[in-house]
Amino acid sequence: MQFLNWLQRVTLYSFFFSINFEMLRLISDNENFSVSRIFGILYFISILPQYQMFFRTDNIKYYLVPLALFYSLLTFMGLININEYSSSFFDFSIFLNILVFWIMINHERKDYMVLEKAMLCFALGAIALSLCFNLGIGVIYERGRLSMFGDDQNYIGSRTSIGIIILILAVVQNRLKMGWYRFLLILPIPLMLKLLFETGSRLGFIAFILSLGAGIVLYRTKNIGSQLAVIAIGIATFIMIGMVLIQSETMVKRIESVAESGDTGGRAEIWNSLLPIVKQNPVFGVGHTGYIYQTKAIYGDEISPHNVILEILCYTGIVGLGIYFVFLYRIGSISYISYKKNDIMLPIILLIPTVGMILSIQILNKKIGWIIFAYIIGSSVIKNFTNKIETKAEPSEISN
Repeated sequence: MQFLNWLQRVTLYSFFFSINFEMLRLISDNENFSVSRIFGILYFISILPQYQMFFRTDNIKYYLVPLALFYSLLTFMGLININEYSSSFFDFSIFLNILVFWIMINHERKDYMVLEKAMLCFALGAIALSLCFNLGIGVIYERGRLSMFGDDQNYIGSRTSIGIIILILAVVQNRLKMGWYRFLLILPIPLMLKLLFETGSRLGFIAFILSLGAGIVLYRTKNIGSQLAVIAIGIATFIMIGMVLIQSETMVKRIESVAESGDTGGRAEIWNSLLPIVKQNPVFGVGHTGYIYQTKAIYGDEISPHNVILEILCYTGIVGLGIYFVFLYRIGSISYISYKKNDIMLPIILLIPTVGMILSIQILNKKIGWIIFAYIIGSSVIKNFTNKIETKAEPSEISN
């Protein structure tokens, strides 16, 4: 049993770490052999001997039900809109992400704080990616913007900014009860900032700045010394950002393009061209299959809408978007409750980059969004549930 517990932890930590290398393939151009997918499969295999424990629904149906409804509608609309260009109505990628999301929440129930440690492993993966960048491993420049192992610049920037946020809060809040050596986690941040800026990801940059500001505002402590230390760390980080930013011609130019001309990187044109698809069936959408048919007619190939809200409107219409918003609202609510009741900052701060990704890229079939959702629910719902059990147990323990 101990070995199985150890194996489940190791594969989970490896999975989180490897998400930073999501496009790295062990066999060239074969998506089935991506590093993150292989570790995800190994993690899934490790939980099978205890599958009943990992597929529990008690106390988390509140979050699982809207996902089940949304995915059912997504599948049904894809089925009835099958066409000569696309007959794949069952989105296996989203299905697997929801499945692993469900498993990870229950892993937190079984092994409390395992997702907190997994998030730190994700941040360590972001450090590893920045080291690869500085060593010139997997580096590609596309139109002046850095790409690592062929991955999209905005995903690299977003994951790197999230990694930095995790590191800073691991040092400041120290939920994992690390000693003085936790301050070593600050050392790689300049390298990570350099990587972030070289990607030219305005999304990653803005999300990081807003998250850092929110962290300083939300941090609560009765110790004046700790409060001053956090402010000092915040000021030092902003100075560090300024110093690294000045050296990044790519990021400076992209920020200037927004300020001068409102450049959206071609997103506005894509959004306008996809609106007729929404108008075709605004209530239930046209499914992923219908979306492929329409975008092939417009662009000659399937194209990402770079906006999850517009994407869901195309796939499942207003009904599907409403269901998805229910899920997001419940995620946001438990993040706030967790912060107010338990002073856990990371869930509510991670909502900032998550909202950014929803508005400007894609997270439905990306692992990064689902691990954040699993962490928020696991660290919040499971902790509150555990506290209730302990509170109820106290009278009997006293009487015994």
